[in-house]
Amino acid sequence: MGRRVVRKSIAVLLTLWMLFGLVLNVSLPLPGGGAALAASGGTWDKVGGDASPTASATAAYYDNGTYYLAYMDISNATKILRPKVVVKKLNTGTTPPTWDPVGTGNIGVDGVGVNSLSMSLYVDNGTPYVAYLEKDVTSGLSALTNFDGKLTVMKLNNSNTWSAVGSTKFSGKNPTSIKLVVINNVPYVAYKEGSSILVKRYINNAWSQVGSTKSTNSTWGNVSLDVYDGTPFIAFPDSDNGDKASLLEFNGTDWESWESAGTSISSGTAKLVSLYIDNGVPYLAFQDENQFSRITVKKYNSITKIWESVGRDGFSNPVGATFSIGGLTLPNISVTVGLPLSLYVDNGIPYVAYQDGTQSAKASVMKYTGTDWVPVGGLGFSSTPALYPTLRVTNGTTNLALWNGGKVALLQYTPTPAPELGATAAEGTAANSTKVTATVTDNSGNHLVIKKSSSTITTPNVGDTAPSGNDVIDPYTAEANISGIDDTTNKYLGVTKSTPATPSSNSR
Repeated sequence: MGRRVVRKSIAVLLTLWMLFGLVLNVSLPLPGGGAALAASGGTWDKVGGDASPTASATAAYYDNGTYYLAYMDISNATKILRPKVVVKKLNTGTTPPTWDPVGTGNIGVDGVGVNSLSMSLYVDNGTPYVAYLEKDVTSGLSALTNFDGKLTVMKLNNSNTWSAVGSTKFSGKNPTSIKLVVINNVPYVAYKEGSSILVKRYINNAWSQVGSTKSTNSTWGNVSLDVYDGTPFIAFPDSDNGDKASLLEFNGTDWESWESAGTSISSGTAKLVSLYIDNGVPYLAFQDENQFSRITVKKYNSITKIWESVGRDGFSNPVGATFSIGGLTLPNISVTVGLPLSLYVDNGIPYVAYQDGTQSAKASVMKYTGTDWVPVGGLGFSSTPALYPTLRVTNGTTNLALWNGGKVALLQYTPTPAPELGATAAEGTAANSTKVTATVTDNSGNHLVIKKSSSTITTPNVGDTAPSGNDVIDPYTAEANISGIDDTTNKYLGVTKSTPATPSSNSR
């Protein structure tokens, strides 16, 4: 709506919103408008229903608009003894969306699916690859009772059938913490054998080791792999450095550290390390033992050559918890099983998914707003204890694949649009000024924030970040004069009622 609010006939367009949670926003058609501070509104909804029957291992990947899920099918007695590997993709062309099988024939009927650390999925330009443990013994009676497995990688070929990439079962027995990345048809796979970390790639028709073997804690140490610009990177708790977080880059001959001499990424023991490289900038999330098992995220500053904390160290609730499922109590599952965190960075904004130790081991996702970490959709939003999360943020949409109650599912977060907050713009008392009238009804730190802009504002969502910058007045006192409004450049005002975030507790 147009309103003349300045002596020079300046048209100020006012769009008003009220955000609940951490920020109440009012916006007068101002681009970028104000938003709420905590993403506590909105809902997490299952997309396409359960993608699997009962499954023991899961993996997920997103490629060019399509979600893929892989799992180890143990839905009946035969499959428990000889688990079947299944890959599906989300078909959004149906209403509701469905999970359709990928390829024809079996990927494998002798998988060993202890947990999701024994499976990894990657889709390279539309071609799915899956790494999993294949039974070492596949014939005779012992095939039904022997659950030792070795690593095999399968690929969907042009005939829409699955075939092995090179030799099958090319690892030692029972590797874990498997992570597969495929870049330009070159597969890389990192995994653990006991306390040893190995990275291999398929090149010249054979699997060959990349660099030397590294060492991590055999119980809860894990390895996270990423490949950026053709160069592989691995992150893990380094047993040679007090189990502190370590990042290594392959230089063509061996692994080089990203830590300066005498420094470490983490100050103490790091568990469940998750690596993400965003436009060449490495981020690491890990369970921080110096922060009572809460999550810390670090980012490498290429100018200072220092690993910097992203927000507060130990910003989450403790990872993992004692919980009961099927009558069985599982104590301290984050340590005994080594449940991975899932870190994703979307245009410089980090997100972390994890199993929340204070929410009955259900899933929580945290987002860094630039000033603090806030929950996306509330804490502990999954219906059951959530294992092996895989997080992806695409075009502002947050998705989480996880093992949920024994089945594989994809959850998608839908934010809640900020409700309108009544406000009016009028001519100010000073020359060439505007004033805004709006009411803040409580005294719990709520206050108005004004943003001036040259373009219209998109309706913000509950959980968006409050506006900031040179054209922002924070706090704003209702009916105070606002200068700098004109009919050509800054003709839009965003009005936000901002509620301070409540930081997560750091008490043990």
